[in-house]
Amino acid sequence: MSAHRDPILVLAPPFSGASFIAAVLDRHHGLCAVPELHLFMADSVGGLLDLFAISQGGHGDGLLRTVAQFAFGAQSDGAIDQAAGWLDERRDWSTAALLDAVAGWAAPARLVIPDTDSPLRPVDLARMRTIVPDAPVLQCLRHPYAVTAEHAAWLRERLFVPIDYKDHSVDPPQVDPQLGWYRIHRNIEQHLLGAGMRTLRLQVDRFDEGADDDLRRLCADLGLECDAADLHAMREPRAWVFGGYGPRAAPYGVDVDLLEPVRLPADWVVEPSLDALLPWRRDRSGFSPDLVALAQSYGYR
Repeated sequence: MSAHRDPILVLAPPFSGASFIAAVLDRHHGLCAVPELHLFMADSVGGLLDLFAISQGGHGDGLLRTVAQFAFGAQSDGAIDQAAGWLDERRDWSTAALLDAVAGWAAPARLVIPDTDSPLRPVDLARMRTIVPDAPVLQCLRHPYAVTAEHAAWLRERLFVPIDYKDHSVDPPQVDPQLGWYRIHRNIEQHLLGAGMRTLRLQVDRFDEGADDDLRRLCADLGLECDAADLHAMREPRAWVFGGYGPRAAPYGVDVDLLEPVRLPADWVVEPSLDALLPWRRDRSGFSPDLVALAQSYGYR
């Protein structure tokens, strides 16, 4: 970042509350949260747009919604079309320059950027370290059973399942989100915290959006002053302008758990435990020893 303060990065696996926490922080008078931008996937805007074009998910939706809102004043299909043209005209920009432009739109507030995808790939995290080396990282944690059960239930309704969430050690490969949960948290530990980036942990499953003590603690951890007006506003994260579905042309861009509740099959609803057998697996096996060890280091049992 050149002209503006480094953003606050909220990183986590899907269904871990990254977008929800971004929405809470957005309500602070000094912060402005945006959807998932996926800027760390490429070095240039052109490279980013090319990746978005071949993506089978809505990877470009968050950036389109952000440009539409800030540059064209709305999140409508027409504004999304204008945002797409705006980005295409800047294909030669670096993604670092694009991030600086978004930060400029948000100024004087400081950007908050959730991301549930970049932590899957060390190369993206290396780009993150280069572009925003001084950005604080807020690592959102939920019990792995709660996260992976919700994610597995959602994925089994999808036609396309990213390779990161499929177990290819069995034939045929099967959906198992524990792979992504482990890889994302391990990568944050190794490639951000281990590389010297300031990394803070937040156990979202023990966070109460209505509790002043939790809100004050979150602000204090991030070095933010927090007055009564901030506390009042942060109790209403659903007022976030990006806190729901976008228009037809770009409906996504935030974590699914902020958009719609996930219904678990009755036999999946159990007390979260690292010893649990995983009902979405054909073999009903449990969590891997590596995942269990990492989750225990976070205080889960």
